[in-house]
Amino acid sequence: MISACQDDGSAKELEATRTKAAETAPAPGARILPTLYPTRTPIPTLAPAETVPPLPTDVPNTPIAFDQIVVELSYVIPSIGLERSLRANVSSALELTNGTTGEAVVLRDQIGVIFELQQSLPELSMDSLPEECPGCVQLSYNLPLADLQDQGWLTDTQMLASLENFTASNLQPHFPEGTVVGLRRSATPYRAAHTLALTSDGSLWHWMATDGVVPDPTDAAEFSDTTRSELEELNLEELADGYSGPCPAGAGLETLYINLDTQVKQIKFVCPELSLPGNLLPLYLTISDEVDELLEGTFKDEPEKTIPLNSLVHFQSSDESKMSLLNDGIVSLTD
Repeated sequence: MISACQDDGSAKELEATRTKAAETAPAPGARILPTLYPTRTPIPTLAPAETVPPLPTDVPNTPIAFDQIVVELSYVIPSIGLERSLRANVSSALELTNGTTGEAVVLRDQIGVIFELQQSLPELSMDSLPEECPGCVQLSYNLPLADLQDQGWLTDTQMLASLENFTASNLQPHFPEGTVVGLRRSATPYRAAHTLALTSDGSLWHWMATDGVVPDPTDAAEFSDTTRSELEELNLEELADGYSGPCPAGAGLETLYINLDTQVKQIKFVCPELSLPGNLLPLYLTISDEVDELLEGTFKDEPEKTIPLNSLVHFQSSDESKMSLLNDGIVSLTD
């Protein structure tokens, strides 16, 4: 009770605070002015803002090397003298070179082919080349950007067929040195590409594009004599460089190579039964019969010819009756 009634000075301090506030308070009715007056906001204009020029930057000194090689490939078969190479660069240009003749061709915009090579070559499985195997297909490649390279004996049928087709289509089919007459048939849905060549020494070469080893030549004296006699009957100046007809779908391109010492000619045609002239027919029949004998039973699903290959005249009526006059004078009738 006594402590509660004691004065600790708090009441005096409170009274002093109230007195000071009363003295500093504004008089009644006085207007209090703000210390910060509002400013005027300008109306926006449509004038473009001032463009600040960018700071100058140094031009990078890293030009693109469009001629940089991305794929190098060599494709060789010593026994038949085939030697072809491929080089592709960053600009998608692809150069094919025939090492035997020196012929070269440059193909532009080959990005698809180059990409396929870059993807498929590292996946190839190649064996070491056997000793004393001149007929073995030799492949070597280099992918500089990926730092990958390899070489060896190519036996992959898909790559063999692709390389043969690509190089033959752009550099002409290959025939061994000294070839007198040769025939190359391209691939179709029913057969692989294959080549036959008769050389001046009487050797008969025959191989398919899917062969990892080109077979040794055989001695074909009878075939050689028949072929040479038929060649003597030809006048190359009368022959065109190509023949075509109303061929069925899937017909392959064929190339007939003729070397008469003073004249060399390559004749391209499709479905010979509908396109070849009569003066070429005897020579082609001799070669075709030889090829068919060598490949007997290999391509079982290949369809028959539209008309007999040795037809000179063919007639078909509205009721599908057929008549063919063959080159040996026989008339074939089909009801």
